[in-house]
Amino acid sequence: MIFAALNFTLLDAIAKYLAQTYPVTEIVWARFTFNTILVAVILNRRLPHLLATARVGHQVLRSMLVLVFTGVLFLSLKHLPLADVSAIIFLTPLIVALLSMRLLGERVDSRTIACVFVGFAGALVVIHPTGDAFHAVAAVPLTGAFLYALYQISTRVLSRTDSVLTTFIYSSLVASLGASALVPFVWVEPDVEGWTFMILMGGLGAAAQFSLIKALTLAPAATVSQFGYVSLIWAIVLGFVMFDDIPNATTLIGALIIVGSGFYIFRREHGLAHRVVPVAAP
Repeated sequence: MIFAALNFTLLDAIAKYLAQTYPVTEIVWARFTFNTILVAVILNRRLPHLLATARVGHQVLRSMLVLVFTGVLFLSLKHLPLADVSAIIFLTPLIVALLSMRLLGERVDSRTIACVFVGFAGALVVIHPTGDAFHAVAAVPLTGAFLYALYQISTRVLSRTDSVLTTFIYSSLVASLGASALVPFVWVEPDVEGWTFMILMGGLGAAAQFSLIKALTLAPAATVSQFGYVSLIWAIVLGFVMFDDIPNATTLIGALIIVGSGFYIFRREHGLAHRVVPVAAP
């Protein structure tokens, strides 16, 4: 998950850079299309076998979730600093914890629910909706966090029946086909630099998605999500180096509230899972 977070942050930084020149839809198309081409080249003859699944509908739905999430994310990055968007997306583990109660049948207590609302308060600090700098797009990453949470939960569900590679392939293929249906309407011919960065996005996306899917097959979604917090450091560094963005105190305070809430949930769930219940002597 730590490796996935690094690759996702690099991908986001490139997407933000490309969004200054190219339409968001085209960047999303490039991200998934070159991802799919890379996967097809690597897997080659194994593809037909790996595409076999008894849950095609669920795979397609999950893939559409990641497609829409990526579009929402890139739109946010076009208008907002990298660190701000990353901080708000950090709500994902909190939303996962809340939705896991109903969608995965996992137990969520009142303290966890309270932490979710504290985390949302932290997100409001980041986007400061009453401030002069607020505009409508500042709320878009909140939608992205919710979509990303659904994506992670659906990945966890599919891991019970399908292999990592099957889920990985469907993510790339379906999202690429969906974006390909839209990109002709907004196409802007890339130059050499544009093509280079778009191809690089495909490689970074492949590495990040495979790592994330693999992590979610090895541990509960609420646990895995916590390790994505390290991407805030990389987002701050890349935002400064590439875009001269320095996060203000409001962004950092809000991010700390969100991260603190997430870590509390992680530590509490970890403690409950390993608590030893004494057995009365006969």
